[in-house]
Amino acid sequence: MAVVYILKDMNRPCVVLLALLVTLPAFAVERYVPLQGGGTSVTRLSMVNVSKGRATVSVEVLGASAAAGTWTLEAGERAEWSYGDAAPGAVEVRADARIAVTATAHCVSSGASRKVPVVDRRDVRDEGLAASRGSGGGWKEALFAVNTGDVPAFVAVGERWLEVPARGTRSIDIDGALGFRALGDVLLFHHTSNERTGAAFFRPVTQALGPTNKRRAVRFPAAAPPPEPETVVLAPSKDNTLYEDSDELSNGAGIHMFAGATAGRALRRALLAFDVAAQIPPGARITRASLVLRVSLTIAGPEPAHLHNVLADWGEGASNAGSSGDGQGTEAQPGDATWGHTFFPDRMWARAGGDFAEPADGTGVEANGAVTWDSSAALAARVQSWLDHPAANFGWIVRGNESTQRTAKRLHSREGAAASRPALTIEFTR
Repeated sequence: MAVVYILKDMNRPCVVLLALLVTLPAFAVERYVPLQGGGTSVTRLSMVNVSKGRATVSVEVLGASAAAGTWTLEAGERAEWSYGDAAPGAVEVRADARIAVTATAHCVSSGASRKVPVVDRRDVRDEGLAASRGSGGGWKEALFAVNTGDVPAFVAVGERWLEVPARGTRSIDIDGALGFRALGDVLLFHHTSNERTGAAFFRPVTQALGPTNKRRAVRFPAAAPPPEPETVVLAPSKDNTLYEDSDELSNGAGIHMFAGATAGRALRRALLAFDVAAQIPPGARITRASLVLRVSLTIAGPEPAHLHNVLADWGEGASNAGSSGDGQGTEAQPGDATWGHTFFPDRMWARAGGDFAEPADGTGVEANGAVTWDSSAALAARVQSWLDHPAANFGWIVRGNESTQRTAKRLHSREGAAASRPALTIEFTR
C-alpha cells in the first residue's frame, strides 16, 4: 500500500498565519463541490436560504480571480448557478447564514445526469484509504485533491512529491489501495470517469484507518462504512418504433415513439436502449431502477404497458416522420429497425414484431401524463445484467394493450426536449 502525505508548505509559517487572519471572516457555511470539466459536463448548483433571516451567498471557482456570483437571498429564496468550462476544478460556496446546497452534473452528449457530492469544510478527514477497483471499458480512477487554503499543499506518493496549488485542485492516478494522511485544508475525492462518454462520479474519501498495532506501530484500515448510494438518470442511447403495417416503416430520428393498437387494430411497439456500462462504473451493484416515459398524445384511458427484454440488436436510422402524423411512420432508412428488420434492409428479426423475452420485466400504467415502471427486483436485476454483460444489452420493447383497438399512445423519444425524454433512474453502490 502506498502512503500519501498532504502537507502545507511548512517553510512559510508567517504567510500561513497571515492567510488565516485575512481569510477567516464569520461565514456560517462553507461548502465545496468538485467540477468535472472537459467540455462534456455542466454542473448546476441549487442554493436555498433555510435560515429565518437574509443570507448573502457567494460562489467562487477555486483558482479564479474573482467570485463567480453573489446573491442576497431572503428566507426560503433559491439561487441557481451553473459551470460548463473545459477545465476541471472545484467550486466554493460561502454564506453568512444557513443554506442548503445541492449539485447535479449533466452530460452534454448523452443527456445523463447525476448527483455531485457537496462537502462541508469542517468534514475534512486527517487520514483515510482510497481503494481503486480497477479500470476497464474506458473507465479510469483517480484521487482528486482540492486545496481550500491560500498557500500550496503537497502530496507525497512514495518518493515523489506533487503540489496542489493554493485554492486549486490536482488529480492523482491510483492503482490498488492508496492510504493517505493530511495536514491542512485538503479535501479528497475518489474520481471515476469514462473518457469516451464523459460520465464521471466523485465520492468523498471516507474510509478511515483503524487502531495502531501495539507491537509494530502499524495502522490498518478500519472496516469501511456502508457505501452511500449514488444515483444517475439516463436518457436512451437509441430508440425507435415498430409499425405492424409494413416491414418498410420506421421513425428512428423522430421525436415520438408509439406503443399500443390503432383504430384499425394495427400494432405499434416502442424500442429503447440505455448504454448502462458506459455511464455506471464497472463493479457497481444496482439497488434500484425505475423508468418513466412521458406521454405526448393519447385518446385512450389508462392502459397497461409491458416492458420486455429485447433478445437481438437493432438499429436507429435517419428516418423521421415529422412531428405530426408520425403514428403512420415513414420510409425506413439504412440501419433502421422495422416490424420485420433489426437493421433495414437486410437483417431480420427471428420473429416479426421483435424478439423479446417472456415474462415482462414490469408493467406500467399511465398517470399524470407519464407511464412509470416503479423500481422492482426484476428491473434492478435487468439493469445489473446490462452492466455486467454489456454485449447482451439490447434494451427493452414496450408493448401496450394489444388486445383491442384505439389503445396506442404517443410517447416522447430521446430526440425531443430534454425535460420530456425517457428517463431511466438507477441507484447503485460501489
